[in-house]
Amino acid sequence: MPKARTHQTTMARRNTGRQAQKRTSKANRNAQVYAYQKEGGRNGEGATTTPEATQNRTRINASAHSARNSNPQGLMMPVLVALVCFGMAVALAFFSTDPNRYLFSGLAILMGCMWSYMAWARLRRLRR
Repeated sequence: MPKARTHQTTMARRNTGRQAQKRTSKANRNAQVYAYQKEGGRNGEGATTTPEATQNRTRINASAHSARNSNPQGLMMPVLVALVCFGMAVALAFFSTDPNRYLFSGLAILMGCMWSYMAWARLRRLRR
């Protein structure tokens, strides 16, 4: 029985210079973020005032702010869809002649309740 190979073959994928550069730049970025947080976080109490540290500080603040949707436009979609679902439920229940109209109306009410919950959650997040 042949022995298992313990070395890489020539066909194996090797790290190119660009991949190694990406890995080191990511490690450097993580080290800078750690150093920034260790120095005082967002309160501006950090001792470093180099342009690179300021740029990293701005990047950290921007990414933290973009994670939270602070505009009310994100609230419009679930509110409008919920209103349409409740309107369709009323229309299906009272103006349809289909024998399953109450089933369809119930499903529309369920969808409207789910979209109403989404709107409520976004409104709660917006008010924080």
